[in-house]
Amino acid sequence: MLYNYRITFGGEDIDYKNNFSECRKKYKIICGIITRLKELGVTDVWWFFEPYVEITWLLKNDDEGKSLSDVVQMLEYRNIPYKFSTPANGQICDWYCNSDAEREFGAKAYARSAELASLFYTYKDCIESGKGLEQQYVRRCHVLANQLTLNYKQEGFLLIKRGILCLLFWFLGHHKAVWIYTKILRQKY
Repeated sequence: MLYNYRITFGGEDIDYKNNFSECRKKYKIICGIITRLKELGVTDVWWFFEPYVEITWLLKNDDEGKSLSDVVQMLEYRNIPYKFSTPANGQICDWYCNSDAEREFGAKAYARSAELASLFYTYKDCIESGKGLEQQYVRRCHVLANQLTLNYKQEGFLLIKRGILCLLFWFLGHHKAVWIYTKILRQKY
C-alpha cells in the first residue's frame, strides 16, 4: 500500500504579491522535516508555497503513521499551527495528471524539483554574488528543455505561453486567467 500525506502550515503573514519572498524564511523548518522524512525512508517528498507551506510525501510502509506523527511533533514543538490530510482514495499526488502512472511521474518530478530548489538554498550566497537567482533559474529551464530535446523555438514558445499564463494569474486571478487562456487564447491548461 502507498501512504501519502500532506501537511500545511504558516503563511498567515505572507502576501503573495507584496512579500512572497518571505516564504524563504520557512525553508529551515522545511529542511528539518524533509531530513526527518528521509531518515524514515521517504524518497518522494516536496513542498510548495501557496503561500503557506504545503509539504507532501509518499512512502510504501508507514508503521502506525510514524512519518506523520514525527512531522506533527516537530511542528507542535515549535508551536506552529498546522493542518494535515490523508485522502480517502489514497491519492494526493498531482491534480495535473490523468492516470496513476502520470501521477507517479508527477510525484517523482516534484520530489526531484524540490531537491533542485534545495540546491538553490544551499548555494544561495554564491548565486547572489554570481549570476543571480533569475539567471540561474532561467539556465535550469534551458537545461531541462535541452535534455528533453526541445529546440530553441519550442523552448521559447513554451516559456512565452507559460509567461503569459503567469501574468494572467498575477493580474486577474486564477479563475479569470484560466478562462482567458483556454477560451480566448485557445491554449490547453
